[in-house]
Amino acid sequence: SAASGGTGDGSDQQDSSLTYPLCVADESTLRLGIIDDIQKLHVTTHKLGMTPRRVAYHEAGRVICVGAIDGNSSSANGGDGGIMQGESNMGNCVRFFDDTTLEEVDRLDLDPFEMILSMVSATLTVGSDETAGEGDGSKRRVSRPYIIIGTAYAYPDEDEPTKGRVLLIQCGGGGGTDGNAAGDDTPMADAGAAGEGSTMSSALNRTVRIASELIMKGGVYSVCPFYDGSLLVTENSKTRYCRIIDGSLKVVGAGHHGHILSLCAQSLVSPHAASGPATSDDERSQIAIVGDLMRSVSVVQYFPKYKALEEVARDYNALWTTAAEMLTENIYLVAENWCNFVVLKRNPKAAAEEVRCRLETVGEFNAGEMTNKLMSGSLVVPTASNDGFYDSRGALGSGDSSPGGFTGIRSPKKAKKAAAANSNAPMKAVVTIGSRTLYCTVDGSIGSCLGLDGPTAAFFCALERCMARSIRPVGGLGHSEFRAFVAEKRHHPSRGFVDGDFIESFLDLDRTTMERVVAEMNEDGRWETEDLGASSVPSGEGSGGRSKDQKAILMVEDVIGMVEEISMSH
Repeated sequence: SAASGGTGDGSDQQDSSLTYPLCVADESTLRLGIIDDIQKLHVTTHKLGMTPRRVAYHEAGRVICVGAIDGNSSSANGGDGGIMQGESNMGNCVRFFDDTTLEEVDRLDLDPFEMILSMVSATLTVGSDETAGEGDGSKRRVSRPYIIIGTAYAYPDEDEPTKGRVLLIQCGGGGGTDGNAAGDDTPMADAGAAGEGSTMSSALNRTVRIASELIMKGGVYSVCPFYDGSLLVTENSKTRYCRIIDGSLKVVGAGHHGHILSLCAQSLVSPHAASGPATSDDERSQIAIVGDLMRSVSVVQYFPKYKALEEVARDYNALWTTAAEMLTENIYLVAENWCNFVVLKRNPKAAAEEVRCRLETVGEFNAGEMTNKLMSGSLVVPTASNDGFYDSRGALGSGDSSPGGFTGIRSPKKAKKAAAANSNAPMKAVVTIGSRTLYCTVDGSIGSCLGLDGPTAAFFCALERCMARSIRPVGGLGHSEFRAFVAEKRHHPSRGFVDGDFIESFLDLDRTTMERVVAEMNEDGRWETEDLGASSVPSGEGSGGRSKDQKAILMVEDVIGMVEEISMSH
């Protein structure tokens, strides 16, 4: 994609350090450009021979962990429990594959009737090396990577599981950082199964072992990495705070009760962020969200001083939650079983207590498929065009975080003034992305949800709106009707979302239809509204001092540039 030459006002000085491998000259113009990176998603298939239930990648051990149901054996471990009937006693196992060759490294068989409900790879703090006091005599935490598995015993005579386990598994030969390699001198070196001996082996002969286990009084539906190398564990209708103490995983303090079924828990803590200098737990709010099977999402906060986990806010709408993810500390993305996405917002600084404890619905969208997994991440490797705009949890990074839109110098007001001076000059597309979230559906689809800033979202909302008005829908089903939030008797128009598949179909339109859509956008005018909530085009002083006749005019190439830019971001 070629970048146009400078505007003559010295505004391109910040791009002077860039190297342009592409130069194109004609009689009147010299164009300097860069060649965009082409990224392709590579898929490798490996036959398991059994039904997978959960999967996680353990970076420290360089293994892919797959929890599966072995339908070929009546019992994973043999014994008297293996002669029971039906699928209820199919053996559950965890298989470990090399992340490069996909060769099986090891296998761990679970007990009869034991089912895998959750699995995550995370770095946990070893119990004795946590914060020492409230003064400046804090120590450096020692942390180690583990694979954490939550299970439940599904006995045929029980409607709800009354027993489960949280397993901490170590993988040998994977190395580690900051003292993460487990040796015989660690408190947990002898906590594994008896008779296994030394299980830490070389990278060519890796094995796994159970380092610790915690017996729970219910099924462990979700395991979530939490602050300072701890864990949040959802057990039936309860949420527990756990951490390693004296070499064993233990429940600390009073948990939170009151859910119908605590299906999922999420926090903003990176799974591998436990190591580093220890700080006081009271310096920041330790919050997480818990998705209930029938009662939407609640926000819980852990108070280290009282060792208590309390609910501080909740959504009072009835949602059958299937997955949830924290986009920021106060913005949450929720999927429910009627194939809808819902965005909830918390307002902790509100003056009224009633507002602080209630989650507001700010976005609704019908995805068309039921989503059963949400997680922070992206399928695209960061490149020069998007590097620096986001961190691993989706927050704006330390790079150039100016608002998106059209600009050659990443300043919307100056770019619009330059466009007004020369309406024929093409404008450089800049798409600013915040959170990046992947979702998986029961139909096997993998999709991406991208957080957009105000100007970028305003532009794509205008494009979506004008495409829906200009393009005849297939089968007479309008786009707004297709994407409307529908759940039982509730029917709401879509809001707070932009349909990425729909706007990217702009590239497949013929030139005549493109020009009709762009003309509709220029007539609509709201594509340059920086406040997404505004209902009309700002004019006069509210539009950077331009009158209505001086507003920037879109060209087809401008819209194509924006759509191509967003299409390369997922």
